Amino acid sequence: MAAIDAVRSVGAGPVQVFFNAVWPAVLPQFVSSHLYLWEFNIRDSTILGIIGAGGLGLLISEATSLFQWGRLSTVLLVIIFLVAGFDAFSRRIRKALL
Repeated sequence: MAAIDAVRSVGAGPVQVFFNAVWPAVLPQFVSSHLYLWEFNIRDSTILGIIGAGGLGLLISEATSLFQWGRLSTVLLVIIFLVAGFDAFSRRIRKALL
């Protein structure tokens, strides 16, 4: 509230108040929650695919049912690197914003 009052006290309009006081205050939480949702969606699509709903887990399910162990290990490694890479990326962005 202090930042909003400070920006208003110098004669800023509503748009200037938003971009100079409100947006900088909510940006870290906004980015953090969206990065968490991305991570959750990647993990969730893997789990849902394993039980038959499509997504990344469908590749795991198909490779397992056809006994294609080389393909299965490749898919698992890609998923692990994808999740770990995105986790490291989001951690770096969160540190920069906080």
